[in-house]
Amino acid sequence: AYLKVLNNAKMVNLSVNATQKDVDTALSMLQQAYKALVKAPVVKPVPKKNADVTVGNAKYKVTKSSSKNGTVMYVKPTKKSFKKVTIPATVKINGYTFKVTQIAKKAFYKNTKLQSVTIGKYVTNIGPSAFRDCKKLKSVVIGASVKRIEKYAFMNDKNLKKITIKSKYLKTIQKKAFTNIYSKAEFKVPSKKLKTYRTNLLKHGVKTTAKFKKL
Repeated sequence: AYLKVLNNAKMVNLSVNATQKDVDTALSMLQQAYKALVKAPVVKPVPKKNADVTVGNAKYKVTKSSSKNGTVMYVKPTKKSFKKVTIPATVKINGYTFKVTQIAKKAFYKNTKLQSVTIGKYVTNIGPSAFRDCKKLKSVVIGASVKRIEKYAFMNDKNLKKITIKSKYLKTIQKKAFTNIYSKAEFKVPSKKLKTYRTNLLKHGVKTTAKFKKL
């Protein structure tokens, strides 16, 4: 658009028949086109699959590249000194919104400062040893979309006393996912899943002394 107006202004300037009004009009249009050009936003590219990015206090990996339906994996926090962590539902990268759908293997492994975690509503998978050996971890809120908790995910979290599972879709809990957590830990789960989840959790490290309550 700017080039078209510029060319038109050049033609007016070169025309022997151009009036002062023609020149003024061409100049005004050129100025407006230039302002619009200056204000035009710079469109950044959509991050590619497997790209590593840092957003806020965490590092992520792009698992699906899309301007509208992109997804990322939460890889790890930028430092291990955080006591309270929330895995967000979404993050903005280059102006595009990406859903956080996974937590990586060993994301918080041996994070000795961590005390509480809230997992966002789009996370479907908690990776192997994601929160293993977090000695001070006391409470975890597992989001509404989690379908899979992989092996050793919360193993050796000896002070983990309160676990809230919001998901109604948890199908897979792998071996020793909750081995060596607090023996009298309290689990809050969806009312219709109480029996199923209790049975499954007891098979994967949770002690029979643990308490199970309905959300």
